[in-house]
Amino acid sequence: MQDLAMISLELVQNSLKAKALHIDLSFILNQRDGTSSLIIKDDGSGMDEVTLSKVSSPFMTSRTTRKVGLGVAFFTQAIQQAEGFVKFESKLNQGTTIQGTWKTNHWDAPPLGNLGEVVLIALQSHPDLHLVFTFSFNSSVYTFDSKTFETSIAPVPISELAILKWIESEINSNIENCKGEIDHEKS
Repeated sequence: MQDLAMISLELVQNSLKAKALHIDLSFILNQRDGTSSLIIKDDGSGMDEVTLSKVSSPFMTSRTTRKVGLGVAFFTQAIQQAEGFVKFESKLNQGTTIQGTWKTNHWDAPPLGNLGEVVLIALQSHPDLHLVFTFSFNSSVYTFDSKTFETSIAPVPISELAILKWIESEINSNIENCKGEIDHEKS
């Protein structure tokens, strides 16, 4: 089973291939209503209605190196296995939004994985990308905005490996802090 980090990395790479300059990547875990969501919104090239209607098929791809595209298909399968649904919205030349919502405690629910690494890889390969990462757990919310952060460390470039590793660590630490809320609620 793939984890959400690997699945979301595939989807972020799709956004980057669609020439997105801004990506919002959100993970919302709500223990109170028992659902979790992954939402990716980009300002890339978007899709026409015909392409959008075929997007979850593994035989639909814009790649020329192979005739299958598995990122969206794996995402759809993982979410549906956990009694969830997937929604795609896209407008040509305006961008795409992908949302998957599933039952958090379902035994087939995908694990989170290393979400900080997703941000590291995206920014390492596209340092000019404006990436806003949000992790929400019940009422705790953590947001990382790459452009706000980049401004705070200028003139050091965000693409420096030491900076990227720090970002990865900081994101993962803040995710754990948000998830720590459940321990306080049980006390």
